[in-house]
Amino acid sequence: MYVKKSVPPVVSIRCHDGSIIVFVAFISDTGEYESDGNVASHPSGAIFFRDLASGRTRKLLENGKLSENATITSGYATLAFDSDGRFYLSGAGKIVVSNDDGKLFDIAADIDAQQFVVTHDRRIYATEPGSGDASGKVWMIQPDGHKTLIDSGLNHPSGIALSPDGLWLAVAENKTHWGYSYRVESDGTVQDKQRFYWLHVPDTADDSGVTTWAMDREGRLYAATRMGVQVLDRNGRVRAILPLPAGQVTGLAFGGANFDTLYVGCADHKLYYRKLKVSGAPSWIRPITLPTWSPW
Repeated sequence: MYVKKSVPPVVSIRCHDGSIIVFVAFISDTGEYESDGNVASHPSGAIFFRDLASGRTRKLLENGKLSENATITSGYATLAFDSDGRFYLSGAGKIVVSNDDGKLFDIAADIDAQQFVVTHDRRIYATEPGSGDASGKVWMIQPDGHKTLIDSGLNHPSGIALSPDGLWLAVAENKTHWGYSYRVESDGTVQDKQRFYWLHVPDTADDSGVTTWAMDREGRLYAATRMGVQVLDRNGRVRAILPLPAGQVTGLAFGGANFDTLYVGCADHKLYYRKLKVSGAPSWIRPITLPTWSPW
């Protein structure tokens, strides 16, 4: 595989144990594909994305090889997996889930999910952007398909992520520079909503353009924005901005055998990846205990 290296400024982040996470360069695979930026991590560590060139869903392995997945259709808005590798698709006003044979079944109707995550117990949290500036919604969907509206009145909500301990839900607004934090109750509902995350905005825009975000196992939040990957600490502050050659980041996910590789989709329809010194925490992992210290 021929790779092309891009070298944005070096960004270093110091961890609690004194180690340094250094982001030097994302590496772009220059193979014949056009990613739409919608990337999803499978429990195996493989990354799945929709290829605009072929109109199919493709799988990117850690060794850089690409393969096609004929089971997953291309007509969807968002793709996600659960801990057993079953895939979920949103589109056409519903969310569907596959069984072990790859057959699809409706799990939620009358919802235009922009992004969604699946928890370890197969509960779904989804954002619905709406048609106006204050018409966005956040939904919780139980494994049996029961749907509960847990927030409304948001400005085009997009990215959604669950903290590694399962106690906090983070929701981004695409049309502002804000993100919200909610405390997750034992029944999956949320309380204590707070405007908590603040994202940087370029001079040429009035909003961050955030699409997806994901958390690592120490509670940092990684946001795909117009300015690149913005890394936020557990207090909601941006601590680093990792620029990409094409500018706007359209999606991101952790993958690899140990989920310590950050895969990023960009406006140039290429995928970039970088090995980190910290592992990601996909929403479907079983809750873990976060460090008591601030990771910054």
